Amino acid sequence: MGWQVMRVPVDFSWPIDKSWFGDELPPIRCELCNGSGMKRSDDPAIRAAECELCEGQGEIFLNIPLPKGDGWQMWETTSATGSASSPVFATPEELARWLSDSSGSEVEGKTLSIVDLLTGESSRFIQWCTSETASYEQWLAVINDDGYACSFVDTKDGFVPGVQHKGDELIARKCDSTPSVEISA
Repeated sequence: MGWQVMRVPVDFSWPIDKSWFGDELPPIRCELCNGSGMKRSDDPAIRAAECELCEGQGEIFLNIPLPKGDGWQMWETTSATGSASSPVFATPEELARWLSDSSGSEVEGKTLSIVDLLTGESSRFIQWCTSETASYEQWLAVINDDGYACSFVDTKDGFVPGVQHKGDELIARKCDSTPSVEISA
C-alpha cells in the first residue's frame, strides 16, 4: 500500500482520485464447473478435484488492466483498488516536478509516533502518510527505481512518509556508489 508509477499512454485520460473500473468488476460464475468449484466428470476421482479455472471458488474474478504506454502517472495503492494521483506526463522528470510542486500538508515535516494513533490523531496521521511531502529529488529517485514506495516507514525517529524514506535511501546509495577521483601531487 502506497504509491506506484503506472506506464500509461501519454494521452490517457482518467480522473484523479477515481478508482480504475477494471479492478471493480463483479465476479462471474465459472461455467467450467457450473459454479461448484469442482471438476465436472462422471469419474468420481476427477470430480473430487478442484476446478483449475476458478481455483475451486466457483467464480472468476475479472480484472481489466490499465492500458500500457510511454506516459508516466502516479497512482495511490492505499485504497482497495487504487486511483490516479497525478496527470499523465511524458517524462519521469515532469512527473516528479508535478508531485513535488503539488506537495503540502499541515503536518509536513513532522514526525508522528504510534502515540499519535492512540491519542486520536489518526486522521492527521493518515493525511500525513498519504500527502505528497517529498522533494523533487526524492520523487525522481523513487520513479526511476521501481516506481513504488509504501505509504510510510516506522523508523527509530518515528513514522516517515515512504517516498521521503525510500528516496533518501536511493539518493544515498547512488552517492555511495559514485566513484571518487584521487588527485595526486
